[in-house]
Amino acid sequence: RLLLIEGAGQEFAPKTLDNILAAMTQWGFTPFAVANNGSSIPASHTSKPGWVAFDVYNVTPPLYFADRVVPVEGGTPSTYKVALP
Repeated sequence: RLLLIEGAGQEFAPKTLDNILAAMTQWGFTPFAVANNGSSIPASHTSKPGWVAFDVYNVTPPLYFADRVVPVEGGTPSTYKVALP
């Protein structure tokens, strides 16, 4: 599951924003396709280009892009974060 996480711990999930979808598609950029009804990204051995949109206002720095991996058969989810400049 792809997220933005702000410094105070607030999580923001990707949004489907029609105006951004139309503009990015017109410019030739394809949205990132997610698996399992948006709950996870494709398996780690696959990759492809794409983009995701977030509707975020009034965040507390720093801001992180995160990938939350949820085990299929139980277990504790893992979150991998990358700080955004």
